[in-house]
Amino acid sequence: GSTANNKTINNTIATPGGLTLASYSETDATARTITFQGTGDTTVTGAINQNGANALALTKSGAGTLTLGGTNIYTGTTSISVGKLFINGNQTSSTGAVSVSALATLGGTGTTGGNATIAATGKLEFNISTAPGTHDKLDLAAAKTLTFSGASTLTINSISGATTGDYTLLTAPGGISGVVPAALVLPSGWAATVTKENSNTDLVLHVTSVGSGDVVPPTLTSITDNVSGGPVNIGATITYTVTFNEDIDATSVTAADFNNNGTAGITVGAISETSPTSGVFTVAVTANSAGTLKLRIPTGAVIEDVALNDLVVPVEDDTTITVRTPYATWAAGYLPSDVSNPALNLDGDGLTNLQEYAFGTDPTVSFGGAITWTPGSPVGAVTQRGTPVVIEEGGSYFAVYGRRVDYATSGVTYTQQFSPRLSVWGNFATAPTVIATDGTIEAVKVPFPGLFDYGSGFEKATFFRMQVSQ
Repeated sequence: GSTANNKTINNTIATPGGLTLASYSETDATARTITFQGTGDTTVTGAINQNGANALALTKSGAGTLTLGGTNIYTGTTSISVGKLFINGNQTSSTGAVSVSALATLGGTGTTGGNATIAATGKLEFNISTAPGTHDKLDLAAAKTLTFSGASTLTINSISGATTGDYTLLTAPGGISGVVPAALVLPSGWAATVTKENSNTDLVLHVTSVGSGDVVPPTLTSITDNVSGGPVNIGATITYTVTFNEDIDATSVTAADFNNNGTAGITVGAISETSPTSGVFTVAVTANSAGTLKLRIPTGAVIEDVALNDLVVPVEDDTTITVRTPYATWAAGYLPSDVSNPALNLDGDGLTNLQEYAFGTDPTVSFGGAITWTPGSPVGAVTQRGTPVVIEEGGSYFAVYGRRVDYATSGVTYTQQFSPRLSVWGNFATAPTVIATDGTIEAVKVPFPGLFDYGSGFEKATFFRMQVSQ
């Protein structure tokens, strides 16, 4: 969006990785401001350039994180009012002042070209993953200064690789003034202090302890399922047991940390740790469509041990489960006879394999009989499965057909069709009445419709047929 030709990029993408922009070049021949806002994380990998001598300013607002990775050339100010800004590229030519508002954050490993000011309650944040001598610090350009305007906070993140020693976090050749951050947010078990060194030009973190020394990421030991590798039907819920090699922060394990590296649609449900500190979790996964299921902890997932070391991802199950349609499960029950093709008629009795499935008849035995039943209260018993039949009761006609008791999840659609003269048919969604059952197939009854316009005026139906599809 834009306001008076100033530009705004509003990113609300919540997925891991957020939004990535290749570059930005201002085209207006006047001073402008570009604002990055929103809750999503944004990375600009290339350059941000102004148009000639027309100053471009940059403002960071919104709770998300903005990372600048390019060689930027703009001479306006850089203002961090909300959220985080990490400068990882070369901004030596971006000579405007850098200001960090209260509760906003500055960090990075690149170079900024202007003087920087941290407001009271403003923050600095750095990631440490190497030994002290190889840490990549944030630099201010030649003669530029850093000013702390009040009490501030320094946050240190570390996944692995850090040791005790002195880490130079930031260098300001023009000097660092004000009181260094009094509030330190450190990884679990760490002890450290921060000072100004080298004639007040370096901000240095003195790490005296990294706690227990656990800087090793957790690993996945195994993923097992409660269905012996399958296959399963659509709608089945599989309980996976996910085991790690050490205690895991249970709050870091969520449904968003799992997906399917297969073709079936899934829903990740309840997740729970089997016992405190066990590092063993159960994950309920429901298969929503046919295909394959291979549980994965994907790129972007954040699962941490209690020392805040992140699991290295992606990792996945070594078993692929086949998710079958209910029809495919039924067909497998007749092996070695092959009734896997629903359109074929293996036994030559006039019913396709799909119709045999829908009516509950045997696809390997030729049989042309109709469904029969004995009355009962409230329902009777199906005594023979078969094809639909028309009955008369009290001068009214009804169609009776066999329907699977699990019809709602069977993958089959039953379409009731009536006709006055066989050449035209109408679909009727009248809800049938269950009159008998054998536990798998139920006999259902639907009345013939009254007068209906099938395309040539109102006519009375005299024929019935059942269409099944999936």
